[in-house]
Amino acid sequence: MSQGNAQLMRRLNKSSLIRTLLRCAPVSRAKLTKLSGLSPTTVSSIIDELISKRLIVESGIGLSSGGRRPVMLAPDTDRYHAIVVHVAGDRVSSAVTNLRHDVVETLGNPIRQPVRDTIADHIAGLVEEMRVRVRARNPVCEFIGMAVGWPGIVHVQSGMIGETSVFEISSFDLRGELARLYHDKETLPVHIDNDANLAGIAEGPAGLGEPLQNYLYIQLGYQVGGSVVLNGNVLYGHSERAGEFGHMIVDRKGPLCFCGNRGCLTAVLNELLPATNDHDYAASVGRMVSGEQPECLRMDEYLEYVYIGIASCVNLFDPELVILGGPFSDVASDGIYESVQSSVRANTFNRSLRVTRPSVEGSGILRGGSIVAFSEFFDCI
Repeated sequence: MSQGNAQLMRRLNKSSLIRTLLRCAPVSRAKLTKLSGLSPTTVSSIIDELISKRLIVESGIGLSSGGRRPVMLAPDTDRYHAIVVHVAGDRVSSAVTNLRHDVVETLGNPIRQPVRDTIADHIAGLVEEMRVRVRARNPVCEFIGMAVGWPGIVHVQSGMIGETSVFEISSFDLRGELARLYHDKETLPVHIDNDANLAGIAEGPAGLGEPLQNYLYIQLGYQVGGSVVLNGNVLYGHSERAGEFGHMIVDRKGPLCFCGNRGCLTAVLNELLPATNDHDYAASVGRMVSGEQPECLRMDEYLEYVYIGIASCVNLFDPELVILGGPFSDVASDGIYESVQSSVRANTFNRSLRVTRPSVEGSGILRGGSIVAFSEFFDCI
């Protein structure tokens, strides 16, 4: 094997071992060797390197299974941190996370107008303030990268913002604007992605979700988005527009959507339940659930279109699970989820499909962003 190939293989093995350790910690060297399929010599060498880099620590002594009690390994949560930002229709939220994706600092405030002219400075200001706060408590911490969740189409490879119904922005180089602001400061790798993709990532094996390889994450709020995960990877598609669940046409004679088509799911649902932000949407769904809304906004009519959209995606992608998240999940009852699941099963070939709430409490977008930022860091160490 050439030197270049050997270095690549070692880097891949390191990345794999870190991910396994994060999933199973605390864990012994022997257990890591068994889980990874690598040789004991390779595992021992990589573990020593990761300890020297303060990515992992020896956390204590485990129980004996007949021989000497093993030394247990765990992530070092003090050294490395990621920064995650979620841009929503009315607010920018941010967090600092550690190696376990635990949030150690949060900060947020209302969106500023005009968004195109202010968003990069807004994000940079939040990031700087959080850095100062965290370093005041933990002077040895290092920031390894930043992930930004955006409510619309994102060209992930270039960092360019595409179309969105939330803001009047298109063809905006957000990554370039952030790089310009940080040209004389500590530069961080920046990953920008659709917010629903990040929320979907948080539900997978790298997050808190089930060890699934094929699932759909649907973000239901005043805007509708989605993420398709196939064989363990987010499906981005040829032009990085996959997962636009809200632009499935469910009524050809329906209301006009911002995209120019008629009857997109987002437009139909917005006509049934008008809202200008997620807070108003959640309040309206709550009133619909309790029967306080006018008769024309019946819950069953709203949900019928949700069933249609989910069933179409299920028949197309054949997922193991559908996760119905967003503000809808904060207020919808268990009975409504059971109704959605029953109706989707009745209209698909998968009669055992489950429709569930998100497994991540709070913002799965922030956790998903942390997973992405650290994954890119692991791939480079």
